[in-house]
Order: sequence, then C-alpha cells, then structure tokens
Amino acid sequence: EYQFCQIRSLLILTGEAVFAIGNPHKQNFSMSEGVISNTKRKEEIDYIGTTENETTFVYNSTATINEGNSGGPLFNSKGEVIAINTMYPVNTTKKEYRNFNYSIPARHFVEVADYIISKGNNTYKRAYLDLSGFSISDKTTEERAALTQVLSGVFVTNSNYLPISEEKTVIIGIGDVVVRTLEDLEYELFTKYGKATTVQLTIIDKNGIGETTVTVPLLKK
Repeated sequence: EYQFCQIRSLLILTGEAVFAIGNPHKQNFSMSEGVISNTKRKEEIDYIGTTENETTFVYNSTATINEGNSGGPLFNSKGEVIAINTMYPVNTTKKEYRNFNYSIPARHFVEVADYIISKGNNTYKRAYLDLSGFSISDKTTEERAALTQVLSGVFVTNSNYLPISEEKTVIIGIGDVVVRTLEDLEYELFTKYGKATTVQLTIIDKNGIGETTVTVPLLKK
C-alpha cells in the first residue's frame, strides 16, 4: 500500500543532504544524491505556455538532474519532499557547468497548487510591487556618496505608491525583515506574499532620516 509523501517547506538549510529521483533520458529509474548549495538562487525559467521567461527563486543542489528528472521530487534525508526538480543550465556556449541543478521550493508549488484547487483554474499570478529601483550596495563608493547617505537598501527611482520627491525614498524593510538589497525585497515577495494584496514597507529618505512604515498595494502578474 502506497503512502503519501510529507512535504517540508520551511527551514531548508545550505549543506542539507538531498536526493533526486526520476527517469533521466528515458531510463527506468534513477536516484542521485547531493547537498543544497544555495537556497536563494535567482534564475529565469522558461515555463511552457508562456511567451517570456519568469524570474524566480530556486534551490541549487549538487544532486544531478537531467532531462527526464523535471517534475520529479527532491527529497531530504527523512524522505520529505522539499522541492520539485526543474532544470539545469543548457550549455549553449563553451562554458562548462557543474553542480547547477535547480529545483522549485515546496512552499511555492504548494501555494500554486492550493490556488488552482481552490479556484478551479490555472490563472495563478505572482505578486509584485509597482516600483523601479536598485540596490545601493551595487554602486561604487563614489556613486553611492553622490546619491545617498544610506549604506544599504533599495533606492527607489519611480513608484506610483511611494512618496517620491527630491528626497528620494530608500526601502530598508518589508514586514519585519530588513532589506539590504533588491534581491532581498524580491525574495520576500516571492516566498511570503503570494496571496497578499498589500505589504508593509519601512522607508527612509536618502539622507537616512524620516524612517516610517507605509502600506502599499501589491499588483498581480
């Protein structure tokens, strides 16, 4: 008698042992093992049925996956499903890729599956903020000094919902999480706000004063 696998969506750690199973290259069965090497890998995935790539956050592991592994589970040492295997870089140049095996985190596919089941359709849309900006830490010391006295955060250049003026706005927090980079902001949106319609942001002006919390709407795409 078969039993359902348990799903684990939280507390996935770098270095954790993982196992990928599937039917690579039309083989009957295969299992590979490795470890989680990155839990916040940002990649563009070309989903079937879409006209453009979608930026998403995936797990990077050293458990080898090949064509035919896509859609198969990535297990931890307890036999819990922590992700769904999805892709590896295609070598279109002379670059050699090793140990770049990507899997979609369980928390994301569970959220999408719950939505499809509850709504009866596959119109799930990702939440996003209507703003443009960049990570202050990406700038050189000279560039940063000319822009702001804030050392880290997201420097907002355009938004319909945030107070943008000559004293440019810097996002330094989302919910109760500190934001140091644009990737931090995107990661929090991706992992925690899929069903939300609003989000609380902590902002300050470019001089590092006037810290305040604002509630802004989330759009869907």
